[in-house]
Amino acid sequence: MFFGKIFKIKIVKGKDNIVSILSVIGFLDIFFDYRHSIHDFIIDKLKLKGRIVEVIYWFSVIFISILIGKIIAFLWSKYVEITKKFSTYQPIELFKKNGISVYIEYEDYKNISYNNEQRKTYVVPVNTFFDTEIDGSILNTNSVQGKYFKKLYDSDNKSKKNLEKQISDKLKKIDHKEINNTKKGRKKEYPAGTIVEAKINDNNKFYLLALKEKPSEEDFVLSIVRIFKYYSNAKDTSPIYISFFDKKNAVTKYELRKKIAFFIYFLYLNKQFLRDDIHLIVFDRNIDITTIFNEEDFKN
Repeated sequence: MFFGKIFKIKIVKGKDNIVSILSVIGFLDIFFDYRHSIHDFIIDKLKLKGRIVEVIYWFSVIFISILIGKIIAFLWSKYVEITKKFSTYQPIELFKKNGISVYIEYEDYKNISYNNEQRKTYVVPVNTFFDTEIDGSILNTNSVQGKYFKKLYDSDNKSKKNLEKQISDKLKKIDHKEINNTKKGRKKEYPAGTIVEAKINDNNKFYLLALKEKPSEEDFVLSIVRIFKYYSNAKDTSPIYISFFDKKNAVTKYELRKKIAFFIYFLYLNKQFLRDDIHLIVFDRNIDITTIFNEEDFKN
């Protein structure tokens, strides 16, 4: 407790715990030989004598020991961070039913590719106005919606107009409310859970899902039910990549993890209705997806 108060060593969860432990190791490191070098330096180089030598000696040893511990802890945390960042993006199979699997996986926006040779359906959360303009004031390029649309626009000069036309055509018969304020972009707001199917190319398409920025649990559940029903009733299916697990959809990391877990259990309970593989995409690598679901625990 005494040394803990002096050096502010706190036993906490996560990587701070490693820092604390290594700080203690660094403190105990005073018993290694480098203390003799410090002692000799004080006497021979600084020409000090008397009790001040011992004071400076012990202060230096303790300071350097803790510094070593902190450096080791910092290097270790960076090593963990780098290995985690560049580790494999291989999907984790959560469960399977009738040869159809549900996966969860990390993804990087840079890896998004509308490859016409692979059949894919992307579920992308959009705001309730179905805006398409990416200029920072309407759509933020850091949002899931903004990044998916930007990737599309960069791949084809005509893709933006094509997407806007498809959205407008699909929304003609959908109830909405007019917003007559200073908002930029589209002025018609649609109910949360509204879905627009938009073709990207011959083999790729969007399921654009209207979702509030901070959806309530009720809105989130409603959106899950609607997208699953839409997917189940679709004339043709392809592997579906669901990407609406983002920081904007949750207040905290815990809440985001809880939403992902809820969706997984929803799919598990309805696995008999699966028509093609489902991939749950998580962009935040701080969310631990390896322990988010255990089928055996669920069975028990």
